[in-house]
Amino acid sequence: MDNANRISIRCYTIIVIFVTIGTSILIAPSGLAIAAKQDAWLAGIVGSAVNILLVALYAAVGERYPELNLAQCIDKLLGKWVGAAVTLGYTVYFFFLGSLMIGSMGFFMTTQLLQDTPVEALMILFVLVVVIALKSGSIVYARAVEIFFPLAAALLVILLFCLLPILDPSRLLPVYEFGAKPILRGAYSFYSLQNSVLLMMLYPHVAKGKGRRRALVGGTLAGNGVLVVLTLLCIMMLGPEQTGNNVYPTYLLAKNVSIGGFLERLEGALIFIWILTIFVRILIVFQATIGCASHVLRLRDENILIWPVMLAGIVMALMCYSNMVVVQESVAKSWSTLSLLPLVLLPLLLYFVSLVRAKPATQDA
Repeated sequence: MDNANRISIRCYTIIVIFVTIGTSILIAPSGLAIAAKQDAWLAGIVGSAVNILLVALYAAVGERYPELNLAQCIDKLLGKWVGAAVTLGYTVYFFFLGSLMIGSMGFFMTTQLLQDTPVEALMILFVLVVVIALKSGSIVYARAVEIFFPLAAALLVILLFCLLPILDPSRLLPVYEFGAKPILRGAYSFYSLQNSVLLMMLYPHVAKGKGRRRALVGGTLAGNGVLVVLTLLCIMMLGPEQTGNNVYPTYLLAKNVSIGGFLERLEGALIFIWILTIFVRILIVFQATIGCASHVLRLRDENILIWPVMLAGIVMALMCYSNMVVVQESVAKSWSTLSLLPLVLLPLLLYFVSLVRAKPATQDA
């Protein structure tokens, strides 16, 4: 496959940014504030550092086998049968992650915007768009993402500048009041929100060159930077208590914008950014799910799994979000621990096995 038929480095960087931001743009400040209070932004920085180290690990594995995706790397390094079992585990993990995001999207839309619309209808409409994108292929949706990126970036910058006059930096004080433990606890809950390992499924489809590693690490750095800045703004405007008590503090932040009685309630801009980023994230998650599943089943055409997997995702989302409070508490308590295996331990195993095995044949990275 030549570079003309691959995702460009620029497009891949934008996809990484959107996947990193994803649902986190709405919920990350709340979880960080609950754990670290006014030091939530410090917890975000520590968690971002962990994410960047993990992404560097993924890139290291990807660069050793630049023509293989995650599932193929697992098979090559762990063998056919063990590899199939591990890939099946990733399939379940990605599927559950995608279903949670579909449920999160439906819950937000029906509680904040479209209260009289059945959540099932919203999920079905959203999934239909995802199916169209999946069937169109990675080149098509990557270029579409590239088109929308300048608009999303401009809206985010406008939102940030409009918030500056109404911020209260004193709400960040006292810094480090409760020591390192709350900050580390917040960072621990933050690291698992991005799930960047799924981007390894796209790695062989990106244009060859050293820019792939920079795109993965740089996109992660940019996305985490946006999340840390938004957390900082939430604390300075809403305070740690209100940030932690609100499910979507960033949305509340945008609703409070008021400049001269003329420019008010910029939540529409935030909703556009969120819908765009969560769409890209759900798209990549389910592409990873389908790719892993088709690899385990040894299917020649993975497109036959698109409809079954997406419809099953809607059913799983409805089951998971039958009780929003229970879901949020369960995810907050256990998701980071459950994510240790697929996000940290297995990639480390793959990397060390790749070092122990014979050095792969020289390939154009």
